[in-house]
Amino acid sequence: MCEIKKIMVHPGKSHADDFLSVAVLLTLYPSATVLRLYLPTSEVSNAIVVDTGGLYSPPFFFDHHQSLDLPCSFILVLKYFFADLYDKVKDLPEIQHISDKDCRGPIYCQNKYGYRLPDFSIDLVSEVVLSLFEEQTVIPPNTALHHIIREIGKKTIEYLKKLAENLERAKGAQILEFHGFKLAIIYEQIPANIVKRVHDVDIIVTKNERDPKKYSVIRAKEDPRIDFRRVKNAYFKHSNGFLAVVDECNIFSAISQAITPSSP
Repeated sequence: MCEIKKIMVHPGKSHADDFLSVAVLLTLYPSATVLRLYLPTSEVSNAIVVDTGGLYSPPFFFDHHQSLDLPCSFILVLKYFFADLYDKVKDLPEIQHISDKDCRGPIYCQNKYGYRLPDFSIDLVSEVVLSLFEEQTVIPPNTALHHIIREIGKKTIEYLKKLAENLERAKGAQILEFHGFKLAIIYEQIPANIVKRVHDVDIIVTKNERDPKKYSVIRAKEDPRIDFRRVKNAYFKHSNGFLAVVDECNIFSAISQAITPSSP
């Protein structure tokens, strides 16, 4: 493959698709200049073109707009340049949602994924980061924004790898019945929302994310019968009762207290 000196993408409004495509490509080609412009034929040499140009032809062209049969450019880039990772994450909703939103729009996503968004933005972080990207025409290497975008690309790859690993590890949780409730206990530091995606349970027990010597006992569903504010020997109890942090030896006593109101 020839030396890649440019990563080209469309100008104007940016979305997660084009931004993340550029970000992960910069992890492979950190010396490439990012050009945000409509595609002139004279600028295509030594370049990777993403989310513009009307052509999907790896290893240089990664547009999807010419066919609804193609997923978004971010998926096309992952599939070609990060094939091993793509095989592990291709079916995850985090990936599919980016593609569905970019290819088919927010109404389609709201219907498919069962949510409703307000008219205002609820994700100011994305809005601000994308606005920095949108304001530029040329982003050369060795500039602050180029570095930030590349670091976001690295974190994106790391996040997807970790997500795939955690989902696989969560399958090893111990599932048991306790006082009429179903528990998932995992003796690792895996976020509860990951465990919930693998197991339909009422309570999740996992190593605490801040102190792995302690355990978090977490209400996995909105069930008023489970209230961890009732736990006596806890290092921490959330004010709405969905979580308590306890020693390993107190896990089952904490759950018992949470689901059995204290005597007056």
